[in-house]
Amino acid sequence: MSGIITGPYFMDYFDHPSKAYVGTMVAILEIGAFITSLMVGRIGDIIGRRRTIFYGSCIFFVGGALQTLATSMPMMMAGRFVAGFGVGMLSTIVPVYQSEISPPHNRGKLACIEFTGNIVGYSTSVWVDYGCGFIESDYSWRIPLGLQCFMGALLGLGSLVIVESPR
Repeated sequence: MSGIITGPYFMDYFDHPSKAYVGTMVAILEIGAFITSLMVGRIGDIIGRRRTIFYGSCIFFVGGALQTLATSMPMMMAGRFVAGFGVGMLSTIVPVYQSEISPPHNRGKLACIEFTGNIVGYSTSVWVDYGCGFIESDYSWRIPLGLQCFMGALLGLGSLVIVESPR
């Protein structure tokens, strides 16, 4: 978000929000993630890991779409909060799923894949933000936010073809 929230088109579009307002907008995702991370283990036990991954991806997609299409700062915050629900679900359930489906001798390696993917994703997002910083319109912040929808959709579609966890 740092490349987006400091961009002139983002700042102009949202009438130069205060640092406290922007800080709240950034942090609210973590609040949503915290809430769902507390309950997603039980949800995964009830409906299955695969469906939980699918629903988490859908929620993340909706949050990303709200951010991408935001016309006001409250809408942007709502999108961040909703996306946080998806982040909390996925960050909790994906490592559990990977551990449950992997053979014992590969469990440690495979459990690290999700976190490695996060690091690669964060690094990529920095470069996307940098590249989009050269766009002289609102697309400079809408494109990076929209790309998270693509990743959410990709994970959601992938969850339709993976095996269900044995637990």
